[in-house]
Amino acid sequence: MGAGAESQTATCSKTLNLKADSSGYLNGQLTGELQPLADNLPAKVRITADGFRAPVPTCRTPLQLNQLELTGDGDLKNGYQLLGKATLPAEQGRSRCCCKARSNAKGAQIAGLDLTANDKQSLKLSGTLGLEQRPERRRENRLAGFPVAPPLSADRRAGSGVAQLQR
Repeated sequence: MGAGAESQTATCSKTLNLKADSSGYLNGQLTGELQPLADNLPAKVRITADGFRAPVPTCRTPLQLNQLELTGDGDLKNGYQLLGKATLPAEQGRSRCCCKARSNAKGAQIAGLDLTANDKQSLKLSGTLGLEQRPERRRENRLAGFPVAPPLSADRRAGSGVAQLQR
């Protein structure tokens, strides 16, 4: 740089608007915005779907999520706030499922994963999942009003976050 030249940091705030339809594994829509050239990759997305059948390794039939809505908002530096909600078919009406979490490059902090069948039956989970060299997990759960079942244990193998029934 020559004498008298000033150093300037240019910030690019070009926004890429997202809109996509998905079919096959997930029949749904994605909308949002992303600033791919900005520092820390700010993004805001929303995914909606109805009748999504999520395979669960420990169940014979997939878990069906109706009226599914997932949102994410944030950036790489501060993390992405994740919110989700859905309904699940149940023997007596529908059960509601809600999730609130924050995710970053190091892992995810799950503030709450709530499954509510009715005023007397609910399951509430929270925990963390580390994504660094040695994945670590911590979980807390509270079960109210459901029939007694074998206790759940977290599978401690690296890279797995599957809860399994102990018999």
